[in-house]
Amino acid sequence: MAFTFRASPAGTYHRALRFDGPPFTTAVLPVDFVVRSQSPSTLTVDMPESWSVGESGVYVQTHVTAEGGASTEGGSLRVIAEATGEALSTSPYQGSLRIDTSVLPVGGRQRVRVDYRSEGPAASTSWVGTVTVLPTPETVTTAQSELVVDYADYSALLGIGVSVRTRDGSRLGVGSFEILAADDTVLGSSGQLRDDDSGVLTDLVYVHLDEMPPGEHPVTVRWVPTPDWDLAHPTGETLPSQWSGTLTIRKAPTSTRVATSNRFEYGRDTSVGVTVVPSTITDVEGELVAKIDGVEVGRADRTGTSGASVSVPVLLSGVSAGTHQLEISYLGSDRLKPSAVSQQIEVVRAAFSAPAVTIVGTAQVGATLTANRGTWTPVPSSTTYLWMADGAPIAGAATSSLTVPESALGKRISVAVTGARANYTNLTRTSTPTEPVLGVFTPSRLPSVAGTVQVGKTLTANRWTWTPTPTTVKYQWRVDGKAVSGATSKTWTVPASAKGKKVSVAITGSTTGYTSKTLVSPTTAAVKAGAFVAPATKITGTTKVGSTLKAVRGTWTPQPSTVKYQWKVGGVAVKGATNYFFKVPASAKGKRVAVVVTGSRTGYVTKTVTSALTSVIR
Repeated sequence: MAFTFRASPAGTYHRALRFDGPPFTTAVLPVDFVVRSQSPSTLTVDMPESWSVGESGVYVQTHVTAEGGASTEGGSLRVIAEATGEALSTSPYQGSLRIDTSVLPVGGRQRVRVDYRSEGPAASTSWVGTVTVLPTPETVTTAQSELVVDYADYSALLGIGVSVRTRDGSRLGVGSFEILAADDTVLGSSGQLRDDDSGVLTDLVYVHLDEMPPGEHPVTVRWVPTPDWDLAHPTGETLPSQWSGTLTIRKAPTSTRVATSNRFEYGRDTSVGVTVVPSTITDVEGELVAKIDGVEVGRADRTGTSGASVSVPVLLSGVSAGTHQLEISYLGSDRLKPSAVSQQIEVVRAAFSAPAVTIVGTAQVGATLTANRGTWTPVPSSTTYLWMADGAPIAGAATSSLTVPESALGKRISVAVTGARANYTNLTRTSTPTEPVLGVFTPSRLPSVAGTVQVGKTLTANRWTWTPTPTTVKYQWRVDGKAVSGATSKTWTVPASAKGKKVSVAITGSTTGYTSKTLVSPTTAAVKAGAFVAPATKITGTTKVGSTLKAVRGTWTPQPSTVKYQWKVGGVAVKGATNYFFKVPASAKGKRVAVVVTGSRTGYVTKTVTSALTSVIR
């Protein structure tokens, strides 16, 4: 329970405290109070001689004392503009009073009063003073003249030197710098800065380059005064100001390096190892392009870390052999500048792939030999041939085939095939030599068959003249083109089996160092049937009835395989009389007897010989 005697004069006061608390009994308690007179108090004020309009950092320092050491706590302080009676500031405590100068007119001396309103034993009091109200000091903010930076890592900071000063040289007070992007995004700021009396502040404000691509970025450097920064150390206040400029972020320089041989093979695609090293950042992205003599020959994506090697293809199929300029270009990215490296390279001729060369044909004088080069990869655009005998070139032999000259007799033939093609190294493949070249017989004419072309007759083979004369000659008689077994002599008796067929003879000559040669004669006319050579048949015996007569046929050439007899009496064949003997019947008396002998043999014309007539049968 509290009692207030703020408006009561000094003296003793009697009071009663009554408690009404039904259903309790009412109770009254007498209380006496003594109210003493307030002790006179003194207010001292320390105030700047001049204030600035709108200055929120102006403070009035106050101190209240009372006689007899009476307490001054519990009171309040207020600064009042006497011209308007408007309160400039109030505070529930003694000490620094922050002044709101915005309500004061500018210019001249202004009277201000500080009132202390007591709520304790000390008496209320006031203080009156004068102050000159000045305009709030203007400031000028600047930044370093050139804001240019090569692109850095996202984590890097750019330090920008900034400064601010008052135009009239007065104090700046407390404030901070802000650096803003065009959309008012704060890129960086300083801490709270305090200026007591120099009127100039400088600082280095760091700007984060996060997500800021290379290019020109409008920026604003702003001085932001801070009111009520430190009541224990009040300072004046200035107007904000700003500086506008352009922050230029350049792409980071790069260097491109290539680690490769300067020697390449024509047509064989390859690749080179390329590294891109930027000056400031660790990540690299973008494309790499390989060019030879200004013509693109390969391309690769470049994504990775600084200095990591990337394989860039180099397609050489369209690059001729010789000296060329290889250029590897990094095309850059949104953060990195392009760069390139160039070096001279040598594209050497490629090599053919080719099998061994072989010779097709028989190595003999006059024969045709052919060089089989096989399949070359790639196919030569031109091919030359060189034929050799025992390793020495054969004059004029420069095509894919060779007619073996007589000069090569006994020598071994080989051929060298040379293939040529643009951008390829000439390749020569030499065949394995043949066996020594054999000679060839030169007959004056074809063989021929001499003799009667008839069964039983002897035919003779005519070889005629061969150059050189063969040391060995073999014969083979043929009937209708088929060799007759065993018929290998120069002469041959025509067998009956050849009847109606045609005969020829094959003659084979051979000599050391020469190719055996076989010539076949033209065929004869069809073989005629053979003819018997037979003597006259004779009859022996007594020419009288009852006696036996015999037929003597003599020697036939050749002997017939079948012989038949037929006896005749009086010119009439006697039935049944077909033996070589004949018993004269009685019916033959007075007549003459004869015998007919018939011989036959395969392949021969059947021959009949009739004997002379006997004398008259007696």
